[in-house]
Amino acid sequence: MVIDIFEEFLNFLKDTKFGKNTKYDFYQLHEKMKPDAVHKALKQDAYDVRFINFLDQKIKAHLEVAKPYEVAYVFIKGFGNAFPYIRTSRFFNNFEKHIKGYKLIMLYPGKATSYYSLFGLLKDENLYRAIKLINA
Repeated sequence: MVIDIFEEFLNFLKDTKFGKNTKYDFYQLHEKMKPDAVHKALKQDAYDVRFINFLDQKIKAHLEVAKPYEVAYVFIKGFGNAFPYIRTSRFFNNFEKHIKGYKLIMLYPGKATSYYSLFGLLKDENLYRAIKLINA
């Protein structure tokens, strides 16, 4: 299973009601008038337990119908598109307790030296659980 974290965040916002609209529609309406407020709200939504549960349910639904050879790994990509709202390390810290019955592989757009660097520009937390898949 491959999950694009950015696309799933958009799907979550489009599925989440906010008054008469969805959160996605609400943020689009207010983005130009109140960009700082929308930015802050998006960051909160990105780590909201409802978004984490949304992803967890999507993975569980896949695992229930998948063939045995399809359930060993879940790949998550799209962290570059989701930046600055979703940071890889914080997402993993929040999602880790849900990982059961599969291995999670997160594709990270950056460099791994003595620390992980998003886009090769921004220093991120150096999680002890993170390893390079290819030693290049």
